[in-house]
Amino acid sequence: MDRGIIPNDPEIICHLRSISPSSLYRFLREAEMRCGTLTRTRSYPKSHKGLRARIPYAIAVERDNEPGHLQGDRREHSGGFHEGLYIHILTITDIRTGLVMLAAQLGLSAEGFKEMISSCLSRYPVKVKTFQTDGGPEFLNRVLEDYTRRRGIKFIVSRARPMLRRGIIM
Repeated sequence: MDRGIIPNDPEIICHLRSISPSSLYRFLREAEMRCGTLTRTRSYPKSHKGLRARIPYAIAVERDNEPGHLQGDRREHSGGFHEGLYIHILTITDIRTGLVMLAAQLGLSAEGFKEMISSCLSRYPVKVKTFQTDGGPEFLNRVLEDYTRRRGIKFIVSRARPMLRRGIIM
């Protein structure tokens, strides 16, 4: 049985539903003590390394005090396991005015994610100047890079990464 996949067996499903949440947490804690921390996140694909190098950091970008500087973030509602389809929520906030735009989608594809961003930005009343993200793989793809470049939006990454090759630690 793959980790994170519940078999389609009615007897096992019935048994799992009968376990209380506190018992499940206790079982997980015991499993982590025996096996080490259970990793639930995925690493960045290697294809994003070139994109990460081209996109500037937030600390190196000057912004005026006008609206149009947006910050985007995504949250998933998967219970921490990345198998199957689950809801992804996109939050885009204007960092000058506090205006928040939301979108949701089942599943996560680069094209679908770009459509969620496009839907939010089409409702935004001001020209978008910068779009800042944490640099997650859902944002760092060629589809979104092309989308922001064609619209004249400066794409920024806010999460620092070490720059060891140049001798600089950020």
